[in-house]
Amino acid sequence: MNTIDQIIKTTEITLAAYLSNRGYRLDRITKDGNIGTFWFIDVPDFELHEFDFGNSRVEPRQYHQAIQILTKTVRETK
Repeated sequence: MNTIDQIIKTTEITLAAYLSNRGYRLDRITKDGNIGTFWFIDVPDFELHEFDFGNSRVEPRQYHQAIQILTKTVRETK
């Protein structure tokens, strides 16, 4: 059975880009200094395990684009 975590928060832009590419909703971005925290809603545990164990699959260009967009968004967040 897959459990759903209500809120996943991460400062890892690579994980945020992965989750974004997988279609999970980015609820908000908060910022502490230059570090952005990405808040996602309803991410199943198995997605985190796939990412942690290197079994995640995303299209490389979309992944790269997601990193660029998230980086730009963090820079523009006050």
